[in-house]
Amino acid sequence: MTRLSPKTISFTLFLSAAVALGPLSTDMYLPTFPLLAEVFGASAAEVQLTLSVFTFGIAVCQLIYGPLTDRFGRKPILLVGLLLYAAACYGCLIATTIDELIMFRLIQALGVCAAIVVPRAMVRDLFAREQAAKQLSRMGTIMGLAPAIAPIIGGYLAVFYGWHAVFLFLGTAGLLVAAVVYFLVDESHKARDKNSLHPRHILSNYIALLRHREFMGFAMAGGLCFAGLFAFISGSPLVLIEFFGIAPDHFGYFFGMTVLGFMAGTLVGP
Repeated sequence: MTRLSPKTISFTLFLSAAVALGPLSTDMYLPTFPLLAEVFGASAAEVQLTLSVFTFGIAVCQLIYGPLTDRFGRKPILLVGLLLYAAACYGCLIATTIDELIMFRLIQALGVCAAIVVPRAMVRDLFAREQAAKQLSRMGTIMGLAPAIAPIIGGYLAVFYGWHAVFLFLGTAGLLVAAVVYFLVDESHKARDKNSLHPRHILSNYIALLRHREFMGFAMAGGLCFAGLFAFISGSPLVLIEFFGIAPDHFGYFFGMTVLGFMAGTLVGP
């Protein structure tokens, strides 16, 4: 079986598909928020907690996956993360309470975070600095479509097949990406850093970052921007669908307008 070459568009599409699982998992189930509240007898705040917990899990796990991949390699960690993600997606299908759904969403985050972090590390392994920047730019262009189309797909799935179909779709997508990793992708980081998981090594690295004023300034600015963005993401389904009466299968088009505005802002920015 032919392996994916880093210089091919197929490899770029693979990396983009892996990273896109993150925004797909955030945005695809948004049109189901009112339905989830009805099915589980939950409040709006409890349904929104399924997104908050997911986001928290990704934020924390990003600090962990870097040292793990340095120690054990990119491919095995990515594969384990994808399988954990798929299992959690299917776990959402059997959730009988909102608390169980929240728990499976947290496990989803633990798994999909590998798909967000590891592909970028693979780019760093395989490409020189300028080529890596171009590769990440191509990935960003392709991946940028995910937040725009995810609520549209999720809305139609929910209307025609129910909210379970959204998580079935995501779990199957995770398994397909895992199959590509297992059969077609080579390890990009053959060297193993045995000290990467040592607490002192990890602590010293993060202390160095915390002392870097320029990094902290940009990190805080970006964090505050994303805080506002996710406040909108978590609240928009209930406001648009329940308050303004937008149909779930039409919600994605309204949400897509905000994504296009976000993309336009990145293009006109300095």
